[in-house]
Amino acid sequence: MHKTEKIGFIFDLDGVIVDTAKYHYLAWKKLADELEIGFTEEQNEQFKGVSRI
Repeated sequence: MHKTEKIGFIFDLDGVIVDTAKYHYLAWKKLADELEIGFTEEQNEQFKGVSRI
C-alpha cells in the first residue's frame, strides 16, 4: 500500500466550527470608536445573518 500526503483546508465562514461573532463585533466596535460613531452589541445583533455585499 502506498502512502500519499493529503493536505486540506477548512473554511468556517458562518461560525459553525468557531464562534467568530464576538470577534466580528469587536472589530466593528474598534472601527466605530476610531470614527467616533456609537456602536453597541445590541446594534451589532441586528446585523447577524445580513449580507454585507
